[in-house]
Amino acid sequence: MGPKKGGVNQKVAAAKEKKAAAQSIKDAEKARQDEAATAAEWAKGSNQRGAARKEAAASKADEQARKRREKEAL
Repeated sequence: MGPKKGGVNQKVAAAKEKKAAAQSIKDAEKARQDEAATAAEWAKGSNQRGAARKEAAASKADEQARKRREKEAL
């Protein structure tokens, strides 16, 4: 027997297309979830930096107030 002549079975081609479409949907969903997780991490980092700046400003203000009180006490 010689090799088969002809192309890909139509049912096989349709199944491959359907599988590729389903996989692209899954990949898009996974990419969206990864992006959301990354955005959440960045937002958390941003909040931490902002909180650190606020804490530093409050500490500086407390230090100035303490120095002012000490100066008045003398």
